[in-house]
Amino acid sequence: MTITQKIRAQLVICQVAQRNGISPAQCRAAMIEAIQDAWATADPEAKRRQIELVGEDRVPTPEELFLLISRKIS
Repeated sequence: MTITQKIRAQLVICQVAQRNGISPAQCRAAMIEAIQDAWATADPEAKRRQIELVGEDRVPTPEELFLLISRKIS
């Protein structure tokens, strides 16, 4: 992830936080929790797609997930 991509992802987190009336740190923590919950699924199809998206069996950061998803929809 380039510095520019990381800054863009952090700006998205700040915008989401502002819209929800919370701090960027609170927003990022909520995103981490949601990502971890999603990655804890027992659904084999969901696990397959997660591994396909991330490239290995690990939990991405919010910034990584933004980048990966934006590449998929571009």
